[in-house]
Amino acid sequence: MPGTSQIWTQRCTSTQVSGKVNTLTPWGDTPFFTRISPVQWIALSLPNRYGGGMSLPMQIPTALTTATTVASGELGLVLGPRAERLHMLELSAVMAQRGAVRVLDGGNSYNALYVAHYIRRYTVQLEAALNRITIARAFTCHQMVTLLQETAVSHTPTLVLDLLSTFGDESIDLGESVRLLRLALVQLQRLCRLAPVIVSLQPLRQPDRAVLMELVLNAATHHFIREPLETAVAQPSLFSLEQKTEQ
Repeated sequence: MPGTSQIWTQRCTSTQVSGKVNTLTPWGDTPFFTRISPVQWIALSLPNRYGGGMSLPMQIPTALTTATTVASGELGLVLGPRAERLHMLELSAVMAQRGAVRVLDGGNSYNALYVAHYIRRYTVQLEAALNRITIARAFTCHQMVTLLQETAVSHTPTLVLDLLSTFGDESIDLGESVRLLRLALVQLQRLCRLAPVIVSLQPLRQPDRAVLMELVLNAATHHFIREPLETAVAQPSLFSLEQKTEQ
């Protein structure tokens, strides 16, 4: 078990998953994207989520959709409960079938077993795909900034899992968290010069730290946001409009 005083880096290999893949629950591509799920996705491609008018639900995105939407020079944001862990795992699996991918894990949530299970459903080249995934973990916000600073700019796509997990630490002064997050965002902009960078977040429980999420929202060029159905914009039916007119 790595200590919290160091950044842990590894490469995902087939030896980590050999003989264990069958123990995984056989979830679908995106298990929470079912028709009976009480949530829906809202996808925006605006520099600021709150600009451009009304946000309406669109077709449910898959990992492949996310991977092909965000291009080099762009910063994608995936926002939802648990920082959309499964969506990000599947995203790394999709990218690994095409080429190298870097995963910077801020929430200590990367599951190589699930990724191997996902890849095996689409190709027999499991070991080759897993060897293309490099994983590095940070356990504090200071470590996350250092990890981003030490990551070289390249043509390899970068996924950052649960970026704000460490920045939401209440033992860190809010002003210090904001300062460090601004440094992290500068590094994310640097990394996306030659390849896409996609970051995942989960809503912070502390209302006073909402500014952290706003900073990331404003920095991203693409937003994939999962929200409860009751918070989505509902279009009134023609029948209901006629009733109001008659009244």
